[in-house]
Amino acid sequence: MPIRPLCATLGLAAALALLPAAATADDATSVPAASVTEASLSDRQNRLIGDLWWNQSEVVASLQLSDAQRAAMDDQTRRFFQMRTDAQARQQAASKAYAAALDRADWDAAARHVDEAVAARSAFATAPMTLKIDVLRLLEPEQLDALRLRHGHLMRQAWMRAISLGNGPRAGRRGARAPGGSR
Repeated sequence: MPIRPLCATLGLAAALALLPAAATADDATSVPAASVTEASLSDRQNRLIGDLWWNQSEVVASLQLSDAQRAAMDDQTRRFFQMRTDAQARQQAASKAYAAALDRADWDAAARHVDEAVAARSAFATAPMTLKIDVLRLLEPEQLDALRLRHGHLMRQAWMRAISLGNGPRAGRRGARAPGGSR
């Protein structure tokens, strides 16, 4: 079913939930390197960057990562956070504009805002996959081979999901049962 009739039938939120999350992000979703600084991120985001695998001493030693590689990976992650923040703001703005257009009975404007919301959602959804590609491109071929061999799970797991759920090295054992079965 085309997007616009689906939205008219179900409403924007329901239609967006039914659309495929992974689609190709366009160039409007890229964030210039100069616009993202350590200071522009939240303390939590900066802590999360420090917890990512390329900042863990055992992985750094195992793959012989250079400081320059790790700094570039951190920069890619900062751009990831900024791009997700921007995409979320664009999606929220498009949803509000959609509602306003519906109130005015401006169907063409409402349809345009649906397209804007879908593009923003797509950018938000594809950002983690793009981050993984951008970070892995920074590895030398022998480092990539070592990553696959020694740390294969890092190639398969969703990096941001693991960290955001508290599974990073600084997270401790949230939700783990204490001896004796209590929490």
